[in-house]
Amino acid sequence: MNFALIGLGPFCSNYHIPNLLKRSDVKVTAICDISQERLDGRDERLASTTAYTNPRKLLDSTNIAGLIVSTPNASHFEICRDALGQDIPVLVDKSITVRSKARRTWWT
Repeated sequence: MNFALIGLGPFCSNYHIPNLLKRSDVKVTAICDISQERLDGRDERLASTTAYTNPRKLLDSTNIAGLIVSTPNASHFEICRDALGQDIPVLVDKSITVRSKARRTWWT
């Protein structure tokens, strides 16, 4: 199964990535973070993985079986909405939203 990750902060890097890479039935095919520095410093086992700085471009450019969203809480809703709108199953850290009204997206 092809998975993508959005948000390469400490929790994703120390929990999601190591656990996904242990599995023989999962391949991380795309990653995304607004920080190019985080993308450049990613786990060496993901060196050949396609990297994005914009979640929408990742969702529009990849064929994935699932998405893990590990971004700041305020950005969860927009990313999850876009992924679910493309019938991509999502695992999201913590709450899916922290407010009832959408604001500016976190990656613009």
